Amino acid sequence: LRELVPLMTGIILAGKIGASITAEIASMKVLEETDALKTMGIIPEKFLMVPRLLAMTYAIPLLVAIADFVGIFAGVLVGVLFLDIPPSMFFAEMFTVVGIGDVLIGLIKTVVFGWIVVISAGYKGFSVKRGAAGVGVATTESVVLSISLIILADCVFAIMLY
Repeated sequence: LRELVPLMTGIILAGKIGASITAEIASMKVLEETDALKTMGIIPEKFLMVPRLLAMTYAIPLLVAIADFVGIFAGVLVGVLFLDIPPSMFFAEMFTVVGIGDVLIGLIKTVVFGWIVVISAGYKGFSVKRGAAGVGVATTESVVLSISLIILADCVFAIMLY
C-alpha cells in the first residue's frame, strides 16, 4: 500500500497517459495549433496542461484505491488457496500491521507521481522541434523521463518517510 501500488501505478501512468499527452501536445505543436492558440490570446501551456493536471489529481486516488483493493484481494486469495490462512485471520493481521497512514502515504505518493507524469509529458510535448518524426522521439523521451523522475521521487519519499 505504501510502495508497490504507487510505484507500479506511476510507471503504468507514465507509459499510457504520459505517452498520450506527449503525442497529443507534440502533434499540436508540429501542426502549429499551439501557435493558433497564442494568436487568439490563449496561453497554450495553461490551456492544455491545467485540465490534465486537475484530471490526474482527481483520478489517481480512485485508481490507487482500486489497485489497493485488488492487491488485498489477491493477498487473501493466495493466503486461502496456498497457505490455508482463513480470511478472518488474514484481515486481523493485516489491520494490526497496516494503518490508515499507510494508505494515505500511498495516495499522496501516487498523486505526486501523476503530477510528474503530466509535467514531464507536457514539457516534452511543448519542446518538440522536428516534424512528425519528432513526435515519436518526444513521446519516447517523455516516458523515459517520467519513469526516471518517478523512481527518483520514490527515493526522496523513502528518505523522508522511513
